[in-house]
Formats: sequence, structure tokens, C-alpha cells
Amino acid sequence: MRAGQSARCKTLSKGELYTVLLYNSTEFDQIASIMVVWSNDIPPQIIDLPGTTGNSGPATMLFVSGSDTDFVTLSLGATSTASIQAVIFSLSMPTNSEGITNKPLPVDGNLYPFQKLTRYYAVLPEGWCELSLVSKKTQFISIQICCNTATVIVLNKGSGLYKGQIQKLGAIAQKEGTVSVIEWPKQTYTDPDIKGDGASRVWVCADSKANSEDAKIALQTLSAMLG
Repeated sequence: MRAGQSARCKTLSKGELYTVLLYNSTEFDQIASIMVVWSNDIPPQIIDLPGTTGNSGPATMLFVSGSDTDFVTLSLGATSTASIQAVIFSLSMPTNSEGITNKPLPVDGNLYPFQKLTRYYAVLPEGWCELSLVSKKTQFISIQICCNTATVIVLNKGSGLYKGQIQKLGAIAQKEGTVSVIEWPKQTYTDPDIKGDGASRVWVCADSKANSEDAKIALQTLSAMLG
């Protein structure tokens, strides 16, 4: 998206939480100011994406619930000299996978590449499952999305998420417990307490190309039948 352009998603569904990943793709290091509209009653919100060189930074993560609005619009002003990359993710989006990696995550305990703009999805089998994330890079960022909640997971925490890296639009996204953050100090993160109930989950890499090049993800069942 460049100066004078807008992008609009107008099919948000009630009960579903969405995250829009915003990357500053400007060739030179400069702030990209985006105007965000999600309500006809609330003025546009300005979000500043930190400058990077050649789209080398992590995403700014914007969360919004379909129970608060059925649309979200992003715009760059007519005089802007910046450019941005924006992709929306949820249990049901994107419907167009051009430019991203979108595939099922096998529940087999094997590690799979988890690079920039990769979306994995899985229907969890009944019983307990374990999620594993691995990265040697400092501050690798990913998101786990359930239907109406999300968890931002930061591996190898460095300086922490920058101010404004998580944006929450609307009452539900801002409600405590809707969007949580786990800052993990180690190279490997495991969560063995995922209860499988036939519901879907999604995992999205929210980091840069360079910082996600060695990242891996795995999902395995802990309740498999023996014999």
C-alpha cells in the first residue's frame, strides 16, 4: 500500500477475533503513519509504524473483534512517502493466500518452518496437546489465535515489544484476557496444557524475514492411544 491508497475488509464475523499484521515496507528508514477506521462513530486512529530499512522489522499487531465491528479500513495519506504491507488473519482469514504460506499444522510432533507471513491451522483432537516453538533469534514473535482470544508469544525476550506494537481496537479487544502476551526468555517454548476439543486454532508468524529464518513450530497429541 502506498500514498493515497486504502485497504478495507468488510466481512468481519461476530464472535471472531482478527489480527492485522502491519509491516513498514518503506525502502528507507522512516516512520509510516497509517489511518485506521473501524467505526463510523469514532474518528480515524493514527498508528505509527517504526522505520526500518527494506522491510526488515517485525509487524505491528492490530487486534479487533467482529463483535465490535464488521469492517476495518487502513489508509496512507496522499502526501505520505511511506509504503506498508498489511495482512489480516483469523480462524477464517485470509480468504486469499497470495503472498503468504497457509497450510495445516500436522499433529505429529514434528518441527515445521515458521517464517514471516506463515499461517498454520489445526483442528485439535480430543485430549491434551503440546505446542512447541523454537528459535535461536532474539525476540522471535508469533501469535496463537483461538476463536475470540489471542496470545502473542515472544521467544528469547530482548528489550521487549516496542510501545504501540500491539494495538487493540474496540471494547472486546481491549478487554482483559482477550489479547495476552507471553515473553519467554529461552530459545524453546512449550505449552503442554492445550485442551483439544475439536475446535480450531491458528498460529501466525509476526516477525521479519531475517528474524524468522530458523524458527520452527510443532504440535503433538499427548493423549494418543497406545498399542
